[in-house]
Amino acid sequence: RESVESESAPDVPPATQDSLQPILETGPIEADAPPGEMINIETVSLWDGKSKINSLEASNGVTKCRGVIFAPNRPSLLNSFSYFLRITRGNCVAFKPIVAVWDPSIKRATEILYQGDMICATSKDTFEQFTCTIPADTQLMGGVERPLMAGFWSEECTDHRSASAELGQLSGLVAEPPVRASVYLNGRMLSGTWREYDSTLVGSVSYTPVA
Repeated sequence: RESVESESAPDVPPATQDSLQPILETGPIEADAPPGEMINIETVSLWDGKSKINSLEASNGVTKCRGVIFAPNRPSLLNSFSYFLRITRGNCVAFKPIVAVWDPSIKRATEILYQGDMICATSKDTFEQFTCTIPADTQLMGGVERPLMAGFWSEECTDHRSASAELGQLSGLVAEPPVRASVYLNGRMLSGTWREYDSTLVGSVSYTPVA
């Protein structure tokens, strides 16, 4: 079972486009890491604490998943990922952290490789960070040839309805690698429409290159 932690958003100074771009060039960090050494890429320190994207909705809403495409240059095990949420309608947005295979040829998530327990986001005043830590006995390998989608998914959480949350986001900037794009799902996992866009959901991703 994964561990899910939550905490309030930190106070961080506003960042400009010029200051963000060099820090998001994470290729040298990944290239220099020896196999087996964990890499943590975080974008929280670049965030003004306000920029966001609407929305992740409850199970009866339209947008049922938001996440990023995890595709580091080197084959790597995904260890954890986190995003910041704040309620904008209702009292609770319930979701499950999931990791799925991303098929770039059809631009959609296909096979779900991992899903955690249900989580409820309830904070209305401040953004709250939710971190999903992948269990040590679960190996989720991602890379250029096998992209993964790491997201928060509400479709199966049918006990909680009629609510939505916004997520912290760095608009127009992508932490590549390991993040290739942000994505969202309108509709159901099997039949809905997926969209990619060039931004990064605020949070962190931790992974370990194996080669």
